[in-house]
Amino acid sequence: MKKISTKTIPNGISRYRPELVLCYEKIASLIPPKNLLVVQKAGGKKNPYNVDLTIAEIELCRRLEQVSRISKFFKKKKSSPTNDFVWLSKPWELKTMISKSGKSIQYILWRVTDQNKRNIIVDTSYTTVSFSEILDRAYRHLTIFGNDRLIENLLIVRGDKIIRVK
Repeated sequence: MKKISTKTIPNGISRYRPELVLCYEKIASLIPPKNLLVVQKAGGKKNPYNVDLTIAEIELCRRLEQVSRISKFFKKKKSSPTNDFVWLSKPWELKTMISKSGKSIQYILWRVTDQNKRNIIVDTSYTTVSFSEILDRAYRHLTIFGNDRLIENLLIVRGDKIIRVK
Protein backbone atom coordinates (compact mmCIF):
# COMPACT_ATOMS: atom_id res chain seq x y z
CA MET A 1 0.00 0.00 0.00
CA LYS A 2 1.33 3.42 -0.98
CA LYS A 3 1.94 5.74 1.96
CA ILE A 4 0.20 9.11 1.61
CA SER A 5 1.49 12.17 3.46
CA THR A 6 -0.31 15.41 4.28
CA LYS A 7 1.87 17.05 1.60
CA THR A 8 -0.46 15.32 -0.89
CA ILE A 9 -2.98 17.99 0.07
CA PRO A 10 -1.52 21.36 -0.93
CA ASN A 11 -2.24 24.60 0.89
CA GLY A 12 -5.02 26.49 -0.85
CA ILE A 13 -7.99 24.93 -2.63
CA SER A 14 -8.11 21.26 -3.58
CA ARG A 15 -10.94 18.88 -4.43
CA TYR A 16 -12.27 16.43 -1.81
CA ARG A 17 -11.09 12.88 -2.47
CA PRO A 18 -12.50 10.12 -0.22
CA GLU A 19 -9.42 7.96 -0.79
CA LEU A 20 -7.34 10.55 1.12
CA VAL A 21 -9.22 9.92 4.38
CA LEU A 22 -6.04 8.95 6.25
CA CYS A 23 -4.32 12.07 5.00
CA TYR A 24 -7.23 14.29 6.10
CA GLU A 25 -7.16 12.56 9.49
CA LYS A 26 -3.62 13.85 10.10
CA ILE A 27 -4.47 17.54 9.56
CA ALA A 28 -4.56 18.93 13.07
CA SER A 29 -6.62 21.77 14.49
CA LEU A 30 -5.05 25.15 15.10
CA ILE A 31 -4.65 26.50 18.62
CA PRO A 32 -7.52 28.96 18.97
CA PRO A 33 -6.57 32.57 19.68
CA LYS A 34 -7.91 34.09 22.89
CA ASN A 35 -11.41 35.53 22.61
CA LEU A 36 -12.04 33.70 19.34
CA LEU A 37 -15.59 34.98 18.95
CA VAL A 38 -15.09 38.53 20.23
CA VAL A 39 -16.11 41.12 17.64
CA GLN A 40 -13.43 43.58 16.55
CA LYS A 41 -14.45 46.99 15.23
CA ALA A 42 -13.87 47.71 11.54
CA GLY A 43 -10.60 49.37 10.56
CA GLY A 44 -9.03 48.87 13.98
CA LYS A 45 -5.61 47.58 14.89
CA LYS A 46 -6.75 43.94 14.93
CA ASN A 47 -9.31 44.24 12.12
CA PRO A 48 -8.07 45.80 8.85
CA TYR A 49 -11.39 45.12 7.08
CA ASN A 50 -14.26 47.60 6.61
CA VAL A 51 -16.85 45.64 8.65
CA ASP A 52 -16.97 44.40 12.23
CA LEU A 53 -15.66 40.81 12.39
CA THR A 54 -14.85 38.26 15.07
CA ILE A 55 -11.24 37.23 15.59
CA ALA A 56 -12.08 33.85 14.00
CA GLU A 57 -13.45 35.59 10.90
CA ILE A 58 -10.42 37.88 10.64
CA GLU A 59 -8.02 34.94 10.85
CA LEU A 60 -9.91 33.02 8.15
CA CYS A 61 -10.08 36.07 5.87
CA ARG A 62 -6.30 36.41 6.13
CA ARG A 63 -5.88 32.74 5.16
CA LEU A 64 -8.35 33.05 2.26
CA GLU A 65 -6.52 36.11 0.94
CA GLN A 66 -3.43 33.96 0.47
CA VAL A 67 -5.42 32.35 -2.37
CA SER A 68 -7.27 35.41 -3.70
CA ARG A 69 -8.26 38.85 -2.46
CA ILE A 70 -11.67 39.31 -0.84
CA SER A 71 -13.25 41.90 -3.10
CA LYS A 72 -16.21 43.07 -1.00
CA PHE A 73 -17.68 42.72 2.48
CA PHE A 74 -21.41 43.02 3.05
CA LYS A 75 -22.74 45.06 5.96
CA LYS A 76 -24.85 42.95 8.31
CA LYS A 77 -28.55 43.79 8.25
CA LYS A 78 -30.83 42.93 11.12
CA SER A 79 -33.90 42.76 8.87
CA SER A 80 -32.67 40.18 6.37
CA PRO A 81 -29.83 37.68 6.12
CA THR A 82 -26.92 38.68 3.88
CA ASN A 83 -23.81 36.86 2.75
CA ASP A 84 -20.57 37.82 4.45
CA PHE A 85 -18.29 38.69 1.51
CA VAL A 86 -17.42 38.25 -2.16
CA TRP A 87 -14.44 36.03 -2.87
CA LEU A 88 -13.50 34.38 -6.18
CA SER A 89 -16.35 36.38 -7.79
CA LYS A 90 -19.04 34.70 -5.63
CA PRO A 91 -20.93 35.80 -2.51
CA TRP A 92 -19.97 33.54 0.41
CA GLU A 93 -21.44 32.80 3.81
CA LEU A 94 -18.80 32.04 6.44
CA LYS A 95 -19.39 29.82 9.46
CA THR A 96 -16.90 28.84 12.14
CA MET A 97 -17.32 25.40 13.69
CA ILE A 98 -16.14 25.18 17.29
CA SER A 99 -18.33 22.31 18.48
CA LYS A 100 -16.97 18.98 19.69
CA SER A 101 -19.56 17.01 17.70
CA GLY A 102 -19.16 15.94 14.08
CA LYS A 103 -22.91 16.37 13.57
CA SER A 104 -22.46 20.13 13.87
CA ILE A 105 -21.43 20.38 10.23
CA GLN A 106 -24.87 19.16 9.18
CA TYR A 107 -26.62 21.69 11.43
CA ILE A 108 -24.45 24.47 10.02
CA LEU A 109 -25.32 23.48 6.43
CA TRP A 110 -29.05 23.24 7.20
CA ARG A 111 -29.05 26.64 8.92
CA VAL A 112 -27.26 28.34 6.03
CA THR A 113 -29.43 26.79 3.30
CA ASP A 114 -32.57 27.73 5.26
CA GLN A 115 -31.46 31.34 4.71
CA ASN A 116 -31.25 30.68 0.95
CA LYS A 117 -27.47 31.06 0.85
CA ARG A 118 -25.76 28.84 -1.71
CA ASN A 119 -22.00 29.36 -1.32
CA ILE A 120 -20.67 28.26 2.05
CA ILE A 121 -17.26 28.27 3.72
CA VAL A 122 -17.00 26.38 7.00
CA ASP A 123 -13.87 27.04 9.04
CA THR A 124 -13.12 23.94 11.13
CA SER A 125 -9.68 25.09 12.25
CA TYR A 126 -10.59 25.38 15.93
CA THR A 127 -12.67 22.26 16.57
CA THR A 128 -11.28 19.03 17.96
CA VAL A 129 -13.42 16.92 15.61
CA SER A 130 -11.17 15.19 13.09
CA PHE A 131 -10.95 16.80 9.68
CA SER A 132 -11.74 13.50 7.96
CA GLU A 133 -14.97 13.10 9.97
CA ILE A 134 -16.08 16.64 9.13
CA LEU A 135 -15.39 16.13 5.43
CA ASP A 136 -17.15 12.75 5.43
CA ARG A 137 -20.25 14.13 7.18
CA ALA A 138 -20.40 17.13 4.84
CA TYR A 139 -20.05 14.89 1.78
CA ARG A 140 -22.76 12.54 3.08
CA HIS A 141 -24.99 15.50 3.86
CA LEU A 142 -24.80 16.52 0.22
CA THR A 143 -25.16 13.09 -1.35
CA ILE A 144 -27.38 11.02 0.93
CA PHE A 145 -29.86 13.65 2.01
CA GLY A 146 -30.15 15.19 -1.45
CA ASN A 147 -29.07 18.62 -0.31
CA ASP A 148 -26.69 19.02 -3.25
CA ARG A 149 -29.31 21.04 -5.12
CA LEU A 150 -29.42 23.59 -2.27
CA ILE A 151 -25.68 24.27 -2.23
CA GLU A 152 -23.68 25.54 -5.20
CA ASN A 153 -20.24 25.64 -3.54
CA LEU A 154 -19.06 24.18 -0.26
CA LEU A 155 -15.55 24.74 1.07
CA ILE A 156 -14.32 23.20 4.30
CA VAL A 157 -11.21 24.85 5.78
CA ARG A 158 -8.67 23.70 8.33
CA GLY A 159 -5.65 25.93 8.67
CA ASP A 160 -4.28 26.64 5.18
CA LYS A 161 -6.03 23.61 3.63
CA ILE A 162 -9.23 24.45 1.76
CA ILE A 163 -11.16 21.45 0.55
CA ARG A 164 -13.85 21.92 -2.10
CA VAL A 165 -16.53 19.38 -1.20
CA LYS A 166 -18.81 20.78 -3.89
